[in-house]
Amino acid sequence: MNVLQNLVELYNHLPMDSTYREVAGGILNHLEEVADATIYDVAELTASSRTTVWRMIQKMGYGSYSEFRHALKQSVSHYSYFNRLLPFENRQDRIEEVFTGQLKYMQKLLKEDLSEEALRSMAKLVAEKNRIGFYFPFHNGAISAFQQNLAMAGKETGAYCLLPDMLSDAEKMGEDGLVFCVTIEHAEAQDMSRIFQTLKERSAQIVMFSSSNSRYDSYVDLHLCSAGGSTSVMSEIMRCEVYLFALSEVFRRKYLGK
Repeated sequence: MNVLQNLVELYNHLPMDSTYREVAGGILNHLEEVADATIYDVAELTASSRTTVWRMIQKMGYGSYSEFRHALKQSVSHYSYFNRLLPFENRQDRIEEVFTGQLKYMQKLLKEDLSEEALRSMAKLVAEKNRIGFYFPFHNGAISAFQQNLAMAGKETGAYCLLPDMLSDAEKMGEDGLVFCVTIEHAEAQDMSRIFQTLKERSAQIVMFSSSNSRYDSYVDLHLCSAGGSTSVMSEIMRCEVYLFALSEVFRRKYLGK
């Protein structure tokens, strides 16, 4: 999770007439200027008040304006850390060849990811829980499809991209709670320790999608799509989506009979 993702999340999902949406849009349109601006400058740039700017920053989970500005400056200067789908070393290669190669590699990994026995075991775990959360730095169709099946089964379910929303949901979890999560852990990413600590304190189970070591490993109960070593961002996102589509189908067949 980083400041650019937070801003895009707010802009895309707040109501059209939301003041916070206007501030987020103004910042996204003037990233380099805001990275060196005071909170008063941002208020003037976005035609809003200092109070509105500060409340929006809090809504994204930052404890101070200086923390927000530092994160924004880092994200702007290291933009490719979060938005380059392919490894930097492939920058001179033909796009279609690189993407095709990544898809072929991912296809091999999926044979292990989509083990029928493992999917049934995970579907059973989901069926035993009453509250299912998805803490992801991005939205995807697989989560939406899965949530529809979960709702049909009478499960409480929510998908969250902003840190405060994740924390609020974590505080409602209990032993009957299960959270699927994906983290982006570059130096500029927000620290999610509070969320994981809260989940563990409330005895909720945590399932993480990751193909490499995470600083949150000690909190995680189950790892998914972890085989295969380091892959591209594209491969990791697609593996995660395909897995969730498959899990949703296994859950639907077994527990909904539809």
